[in-house]
Amino acid sequence: MIETGGVKPEEKRAPAAEAMREAADAAAAEKAALSAQTITPEQLDAAHAGLQRQNHYEVLGISRSAAAPEIRKTYISLAKLYHPDQHFRPEMSDRKERLTDLFHAIHEAYDTLTDQAKRDRYDSELARGGAKRRPVEHVQDNRSRAAEKFREGMALFDKGDFWSAEEAFEWAMRFDPRIAEYVFYRGLALSRMPHRASDAEEYLVQAIGLAPTKLEYYLELGRFYMRYELKAKAMAVYQDAMKRAPDPGKVLQAMQDAGVGRSKER
Repeated sequence: MIETGGVKPEEKRAPAAEAMREAADAAAAEKAALSAQTITPEQLDAAHAGLQRQNHYEVLGISRSAAAPEIRKTYISLAKLYHPDQHFRPEMSDRKERLTDLFHAIHEAYDTLTDQAKRDRYDSELARGGAKRRPVEHVQDNRSRAAEKFREGMALFDKGDFWSAEEAFEWAMRFDPRIAEYVFYRGLALSRMPHRASDAEEYLVQAIGLAPTKLEYYLELGRFYMRYELKAKAMAVYQDAMKRAPDPGKVLQAMQDAGVGRSKER
């Protein structure tokens, strides 16, 4: 939340331009860390081979007592690691379907374990020795259905029917959870609804996790935080965006428009 009280001149926050330079200084280290988050073909093959023997908890590598924040953090990390569009090395060219299978399994586990009602039913099935995972089938059909639902959602969104649009985007995500755009627009639709800010934030953040180079997603999340006067969060998002943007001019302009990164005279 916004801090109140007087600010001495020497304690004023750095202007947006200085914040941009500070963010740029950290970019190299962060890119190195991101590049280290990769997998070998052998690791991929082993993970895929174990899918049919694993329950949702084992797919995510978490305990059965894991709370929602831990599940979300683990999901975002694994989604980045196994996202099919993140692997362009020649040795991965014949493994796209395995990546897609893993990505679907990770999303299915996340979707089940972060919905308390679904989780309770799933735990009951596990206790009875059930809840076996089914092989991922008809991947191309699911992608076509997802694209159709997304188009339907966009038409509803443009008409201002955000409730129906959000439902369509949810179905698009279910059919193809690897597409960041589906996640982003679900968050955008939720952000237009009363009392759904927490859900909107979750999906906007998740979209960035799936597409960390998509500048539009950072700017929208920053604007979202500013609507709720969460300037510290907005500033963090804008600084993160500057690390990724080849031309930070749009980010700097957004920061200036929002009034973050600049000190205020009181």
